[in-house]
Amino acid sequence: MSYNSTLPTDDEYIAAGPGDIRENFRALKEDQIVDAGTVAGLSVGNASGNIPESNGIVNVNLNADLLDGYEASAFATVSHIHSAATTSTAGFMSASDKTKLDGVATGAQVNQNAFGNVVVGSTTIQADSVTDTLTLTAGTNIALTPDATNDAVTIAVSGTVASATTAAACTGNAATATKWATARTLSFTGDATGSMAVDGSAAASTDLTLAATGVTAGTYTSVTVDEKGRILAGTNPTSMDIDITGNAATATTATTATTATTATTATKTSNLKGIAFSMCNPASGQESARFSVPSAKTLSAIKVMCSSTPSATTTLILYQNSVAIKTLSISEATTTTTLSSSVSLAADDVMYVAFSGSVNGITNITVQLMVVDA
Repeated sequence: MSYNSTLPTDDEYIAAGPGDIRENFRALKEDQIVDAGTVAGLSVGNASGNIPESNGIVNVNLNADLLDGYEASAFATVSHIHSAATTSTAGFMSASDKTKLDGVATGAQVNQNAFGNVVVGSTTIQADSVTDTLTLTAGTNIALTPDATNDAVTIAVSGTVASATTAAACTGNAATATKWATARTLSFTGDATGSMAVDGSAAASTDLTLAATGVTAGTYTSVTVDEKGRILAGTNPTSMDIDITGNAATATTATTATTATTATTATKTSNLKGIAFSMCNPASGQESARFSVPSAKTLSAIKVMCSSTPSATTTLILYQNSVAIKTLSISEATTTTTLSSSVSLAADDVMYVAFSGSVNGITNITVQLMVVDA
């Protein structure tokens, strides 16, 4: 048992009272139980003004002089906090720093800004450890010069370098030559001739002489050109024959007799002549060769003959001294245009024709100017 302040009770048996009294005395003596109601008028409790009670509850306004032998100044207040540590000031670890620390792998080292892989062609050389070493090995006739002070390696050619195709040794002055050992003469023959000496030390050039075709230098209104564009012959005709078909070349009378209803004076046509321009494989906007009129003439009609019917209406322009004087619309293989009023051509007038736009499939074309002497 233990001390019980309610024993003995007033209504218990007399025989039980002595035992209760003896037990309470024993507890007071041997168990050292003291349950004083007040001391100097103060009650036991945890409130301000109570005699402090050790029951796990904070005693309000307890003014203890020492705690485990330490003054109050040795302990922090409830509101005391520490700032997060910085690189210059000590402090507590911040949450972000703790997250960063937890992310550091076991055995991690300070980043040395080193390459983990070195790629040579299609081969990747990978470091096997943080202390792995990359070794440079000199090939045939290659010299490696290390510079530990400046952390550099100089790679240079040493001796004779083998040929990349035959593996034959490079001999003579080929490794250091600035020109050929023997100069050579480069010659041109055929339609253009010329020659020059070449030794490889510098760029070289020479003039080429075109072979003569036999045509005397001058200006021609009619020329013959070969497949290479060279002029083989040149002439200056004063007139050009007009194609005559049927029996017109030999006829003495008209095929069909015709009776004149009105008396007229016939125009002399014995001097009818033609000026012709021909173009092969013309391009859009191409001009014909120029023709210089030898003497004064009168233009009365224009005949255009194409190798085939144009794919679309094609425009051809006649020029006199670079001035357009007639625009022709070509839609048939052969077209003859009679001028409403004749055009006077003076001696030395320069005549030519030119396409205006696309040639629409025309591969060959001849334009005849019907003229008579003025």
